[in-house]
Amino acid sequence: MNPTINNLYLRLYLFILGTSTFFTGCAFAAQLDIKQRGLSEQQAQTVNLWITHGIDAVEQTLSPIPMDSLTIEVVRKRYAKEPVPYAQVDRGSPTKVKLQVNANASLEDFVNDWTLYHELSHLYLPYLDTPSFWLNEGFAYT
Repeated sequence: MNPTINNLYLRLYLFILGTSTFFTGCAFAAQLDIKQRGLSEQQAQTVNLWITHGIDAVEQTLSPIPMDSLTIEVVRKRYAKEPVPYAQVDRGSPTKVKLQVNANASLEDFVNDWTLYHELSHLYLPYLDTPSFWLNEGFAYT
């Protein structure tokens, strides 16, 4: 598909999303549940600060996360060379963002890594079929 047309579809979707939120007055405040495995108390505090910052940044950029509850699962990834080497959204019930992290990364390293913002952005679109997957990835990339 032509990149200009892709951009047009994305702009149209964002316009519809924005106006529907404006006219309905809906504001979603997701109840957050952070589950961590393999982190020390200090590492867990750093990760909690990072996640709180990330959610705040995404919600200020897009709008409140459009769901009632959100679980974020954080697992230590041994021998990781970057702050977040792997992440994904699990659209089960409840919806989860799963993050594998370098437990030794600093708060600054986490904040400067794009992965959390990318995964949280996926939550603003419904799960799309394979031929339309480009829209979800393109939206989360921007």
